Order: sequence, then structure tokens, then C-alpha cells
Amino acid sequence: MHIMLSSMGALETVWVMGALFGAIAISPPLLHFVRARRVTNQLIRPEGADYPPAITVLLPIRNESKVIERKITEILDSNYPKPQISLLIIDSASDDNSVELAENLLSNVETSCSWRVLQIQELGKSVAINRSLDEINTDIFVMMDADASTDRKSISDIVSWFQNQEIGAVCGASSLGNKYDQMYRKKFNLLRVAESNIDSTPIFEGAICGFRISALGGCKIDDKINADDSQLAIMVRRNGHRAIMDPAIVFHEFNPQKQPASRKIRRAQGLSRTFWKNRDLLFINSKGFGPIFRSQFFFHLAFPWLAISSLLMISTSSIIANYDNASLSLNIFDLSLVILIISLVSRTIREMWFGVLCLVTSHTLTLVGRRLNIWDPNRSDS
Repeated sequence: MHIMLSSMGALETVWVMGALFGAIAISPPLLHFVRARRVTNQLIRPEGADYPPAITVLLPIRNESKVIERKITEILDSNYPKPQISLLIIDSASDDNSVELAENLLSNVETSCSWRVLQIQELGKSVAINRSLDEINTDIFVMMDADASTDRKSISDIVSWFQNQEIGAVCGASSLGNKYDQMYRKKFNLLRVAESNIDSTPIFEGAICGFRISALGGCKIDDKINADDSQLAIMVRRNGHRAIMDPAIVFHEFNPQKQPASRKIRRAQGLSRTFWKNRDLLFINSKGFGPIFRSQFFFHLAFPWLAISSLLMISTSSIIANYDNASLSLNIFDLSLVILIISLVSRTIREMWFGVLCLVTSHTLTLVGRRLNIWDPNRSDS
């Protein structure tokens, strides 16, 4: 009897510890989300039809033969003055005919936009961006992904923000039209816009984003880490400028489909490593960006392990208690069963646990020395 009571006491302790870990895990992200919901919109894009500075449109590619012609045509059809655009296509060792298609199209179309194609043999988008920073001769550049589309005025809308000297980086927002991750994207965009209103967002969208070269302070990103867009955004904020998301600048995927887990894990690893590399910003003396950075650092690096530990403690103690046919004062089994049912029914909770697994997997791969910074598009047929 004494042994059984001791066992029950231990199970209750494990369950309570699990509940405590869960509370610690969810509190900072929940508080950040509540704060974001209450932030008023203060983002007002500057107007200025007479502000068309010379810009570079940077298009990093690798094996983009299925989408490259559409993307170049989109850029050439934009409403930004073509004599003010220098198109720089940088190819990272493609083994398809992406470069040939790009050069043929640009050579046979009438445009006052200057262009060039740069080929490098090193793999990794971050390597390509660092190389591009040495080639860009304008203070403002707009980086775009080949597999995403925007409307004709997106480049103009991005560039117009740079009339405000505080702004060092701007990105667009993903369309909510993709049925596969619509709920996630809605919450993601809400947080990024709220962070932008408060001060700056450390998490950027690379499909379309603009940067002020002078705001980078002559620095380069870490080419051993992906999440190059977020690396640049944090770099901009380090140098005293703001990095914001404009929700009115929307991009769409050419072929919207459910992203494979490997892509989400790669992105999770890139963001986690970016936050870890910039961990000194945890102590930044800023009432605006400081809390934002600390919240995102916690979410990407501590939250997944606390959440997984909480789940394992609660579920394990409940299963053992039920197996022993014990009746615990905390009614652990009933409570845990309710949590399990909610998890199975709620799409939001299912998405949360999938995100947790992606983050934990990405951390584990990092710990064993497997980096996912090499960029290798895997296109489905159009």
C-alpha cells in the first residue's frame, strides 16, 4: 500500500510538472498574440509619385526553369520606371536550363531595364545574396523569389517606403488564398504587422522584400544559415532602422500546394539559428523591439521543448495512472483525455503541434551537425 501511494504521489508530481511546463511554454506567445491583437495600425505608406530612385531587382535562382520566364515577365510588366531598374539574376549552379531561358527572354524583349545574369558555383541562397551585395550599385534593392507572383505596383509600393529615412527594410505578406495553411498565415501576418507597428519585425518574407543598402552597414549575412531575409531584417534593426511588413503588398505562390515538412523544418532551422546567432539582442534596451525579439527568441528556441516536455509528462503520467486503474485526486486521466480530444478536433492545435515538431526536429538536426542551408527547389509540374 505504501509503495502504491508513493507511486501515485510521483505520478501526480509528474503531471503537475507537465502542467507547469505547459503554462510556462504558452504564456509568452499568448501574451505576445494578445498584445498584437490590440495594436492599432499606424503604418502609413508615404506618397510620392516623383520618387522613383534607381533600384536593383535581385532575383536569386536555382533550377527555376518552370517559373523563370513568368517571373521575368512579371518584373518587366511592373509599373516601376524601367530605366530606373537594374535586374540582377544570380544563379547558384543550376543544372537545368534556367539561365538559358532567362537570357533568351531578356535578349529578345524590348525593355529599357538594364539586366545581367551572374552565375556562381557555390550552393546556398545566402551565399548568392552575399555575392550579390558586392554587385549592387544602388542604395535600394528589391529581392524577389522566382516561384511567387505579385501585382504590377508591388515594386513601386515597396520602394515608396524608403522615402521615410527610418525605414531600412520592407517585406510583403503572403496571400491567404492557400487553403493548406490559411489559418497559420492569417495569424503569422497579424503578428508581423503588429510588430511592424510597434517597432520592427525580425521575421521577414523573402518572396518580395526591399532593403536599403546603407542600412546594412556594410555587413554580410551568415551564409551557413538560411533565413536570409530575416537575417537582413535583424541586421537593419541593429543599425538603427526599422524593418516592417506592409500587408497591402501581397504575393502569391505560382503553384500553391501543401508545403512538404522538409521545407518547414528547413525554415524553422534557419529562423532558430538566426535568433541564436543574434542572442545578444535579448538584452537590447528598447521598449519596442526588445520585447518583440525576446518573444520570438523564446518561441523558436524554448517553447517547442517546453511544449513537448509538457505533453510527454502529462500523457505518460495519465496513461500509467489509467493502466494501474488508480483514482487520483487531480483526476489526471479525465483532464488529459479532454486535452487529447481538443487536440484532435481543433485544427489550430493540430497546426501548433506540427509546428512544434518541425522546430524540435530542426533543433535536433542542428545539434547533430546537419545544416539545411542548401537551397534546392523541388517544383511540381505546372
